[in-house]
Amino acid sequence: MNTKANITSAITCVIAFYVLPAFPQYSGLSGFSEAFLRDYTSAQDMVNQTKSAEPLIALQRRYTNEPEQAELEVSIGLIYNQRTGVVDPSRAVVHLTAALGHDLPEKTALRFLCGGAVPKNSSKSPRKR
Repeated sequence: MNTKANITSAITCVIAFYVLPAFPQYSGLSGFSEAFLRDYTSAQDMVNQTKSAEPLIALQRRYTNEPEQAELEVSIGLIYNQRTGVVDPSRAVVHLTAALGHDLPEKTALRFLCGGAVPKNSSKSPRKR
């Protein structure tokens, strides 16, 4: 990808994440309940402590709301894709593919499309053309 396209993508992500108002996440407009947000935050903390995606997987059984399921699939996929100590590419593909089957909330879709699900492979340097 050329430099101009990279800059454009970066600016779009900055605008999406930092300029747009954050209130929809907590106002119910995003489709996330307050209980989900509380439990999701706790589960993310547990994932960091235990180096296991199980706390988020357990939330899938509890929260069946479409946006919440989509958020969980993306988060679990990203954990298996990128988080040190938990990386498992085959499981990442399963969860990220399942996320694409949901009507992703705008914030989740932007995170997904702005490179949040791009594999981090530090063993290879980029090809020069």
